[in-house]
Amino acid sequence: MSIRSNSLIAIITLSVSACGSDPSISDATQRIDRNDAYQPVRDAESNPGQQDENTGSDTTDPNSADPNQGTEGQPDGNSYDNAIPVQPGDVVNDGIDPAGEEDWYRFVAEEAPNYEIFTDGSLDTRCYLYDDRNQQLAEDDDAGEGLNCKIVQTLSAGRTYYVMVRAYADTVTGEYTLSIAPGSEAVIDPQIQVDPPNGVAGTTFNITGSGFTADSAVTLDFRGEDPLDPVELTADGNGEVSYRWQSSRGLRAGNYHLRLTDEDSGVSSRWTGVSLEAAEADDHGDRREDATDAGSGGRFEGQSGAQDDDWFRFRATVAGEWTITTESEMDTVCTLFDLQGEQIARNDDDGEEQNCLIVQALEAGTTYYVLVEPFGQRSGDYTLVITGPEGGVGVLPGNDEPGEADPNADDHGDNEGRATLLPPLMPMNGSFDKNNDEDWFAFVTPVNGVWTFMTLGFSDPVCTLFGGEGEELDSNDNGGVLFNCMMSRQLEVGEIVFIRITRGRGPGMDDYAISATPPGEEPAVDAGDDHGDSTEAATQIQDDANIQGNIEDGGDNDYMQFIAGRDGAYRIATSGGLDTVCRLLDSDGTEIAQNDDGGEGLNCQIDAELTQGRRYFLHIRAWGAEATGDYGVALSNP
Repeated sequence: MSIRSNSLIAIITLSVSACGSDPSISDATQRIDRNDAYQPVRDAESNPGQQDENTGSDTTDPNSADPNQGTEGQPDGNSYDNAIPVQPGDVVNDGIDPAGEEDWYRFVAEEAPNYEIFTDGSLDTRCYLYDDRNQQLAEDDDAGEGLNCKIVQTLSAGRTYYVMVRAYADTVTGEYTLSIAPGSEAVIDPQIQVDPPNGVAGTTFNITGSGFTADSAVTLDFRGEDPLDPVELTADGNGEVSYRWQSSRGLRAGNYHLRLTDEDSGVSSRWTGVSLEAAEADDHGDRREDATDAGSGGRFEGQSGAQDDDWFRFRATVAGEWTITTESEMDTVCTLFDLQGEQIARNDDDGEEQNCLIVQALEAGTTYYVLVEPFGQRSGDYTLVITGPEGGVGVLPGNDEPGEADPNADDHGDNEGRATLLPPLMPMNGSFDKNNDEDWFAFVTPVNGVWTFMTLGFSDPVCTLFGGEGEELDSNDNGGVLFNCMMSRQLEVGEIVFIRITRGRGPGMDDYAISATPPGEEPAVDAGDDHGDSTEAATQIQDDANIQGNIEDGGDNDYMQFIAGRDGAYRIATSGGLDTVCRLLDSDGTEIAQNDDGGEGLNCQIDAELTQGRRYFLHIRAWGAEATGDYGVALSNP
């Protein structure tokens, strides 16, 4: 006994070139054998086509094989590409023999409200309907009489459709009669197809539907990992709809389900699933709300490609003409928006080669947005350059009116022309207050000797030392305490050098301090705790780190943070003689896992599935309240 299919039922009628009429059926329906469908009888000498004996009209199926080709040129009906041509209204006598056989037919739909495709007989049949792109439209098991299949479907006149019939069980044989008949009334039977069925976030999906009320309103609904707004569509005169869904790169990975609803009747299609994988971590936001903070301008590296929008936000601190351009071998398009999202200017190729260029008068103290897109389907790297005017009326830090301070202004300039003067001995605070921030400092050497420039804090700064002519003299990443940088250089009195501070590989904390220590003095370093005591002070590490830690005092807590660079399993394990306890936390500080002695000896070990692009915190402490000592911690792929 076969099980009735839950799939939506459609109706179709097939017709095959008739060789003769059966008086037991109506004049509109011809009953033929399968072989007659592709072996028309012709008089090659005198008759170019088979003549109806009553009307004399030519009834030869135009889709039939040329009789001069012989049997080798005729379709065998055993596959989609070799489907037997039939015509709407025909009834075909056929059978499944041998077991497991598939019988394929094709026909061109005529104008009709719908089609009914069904079998008759004692064989338990299953029917499938395909369009001319080999996309399945419907299938059925037992919707017809007894164990026969039946599909009712609205079709487009002039298009070719394919029907496949097989036995429900692959081990049985038997005969059946297939009918493909135009219906007289439209059947509201919404169907939905999505192509492709899966992809990464940012993929464009083609959604098609049929079986709706002609010219009716149709609603496309979504449900899944992220909420999505419904889309209002309109069916055409054939009751069909189509829509290109551009999924956002920011959508969370997972399964999404889509459904189409005929608003006139209230009847909906089935929910169909789409599987989304996470897109690679985007360097800049795809929406205005997620724009990269560009402070008051500067240079920003980016990567762009098909369906990738890069948004930036900056604050004009000076009134006058600002220049926005890209430097790239890629063809770029730039658009400038105001705070409300209204377009101010757009440009394609006014810059060097195929780079965009916008020169626009802006108001001081106002926020603007820049959208960088590739032209067409191109992809590649670029540098966005936002430059303010020289000598304009400025906004000073701390106020909102021209000539007054701007609370969102960059704390230190983004190039040597806007460098902050660094005094000797006295540390100066800095902050990475925007993405891709560069902080520049100028130092005028007061005495001859070896001067040491170093940063302090829990961020991961990278230092580069430049001479007065812009030549690079030195560079350092982690030469100081923890992840701080440190450089030493013999300088002459009166010599001017520039120090550029940028963020290292990990986001880390935003704040740092920089100092210039004179010759003959040890740098004033207070290393303090090796790792912060809270998530706010957590040390930034890489997701494949293998580093050392120390529980300096009883009750010391060491916090570290990292961003997962991939989806999948991670192992976090300590090593050494200290009895350690580990906790893994998510970005909100919620505990994901905890372990005491799961590693070697008394070391802790956590195995967890992590998500690419998400931030996690690691908390390590000693098991005993008074215990102290060194330990190692490693992140790896188990």
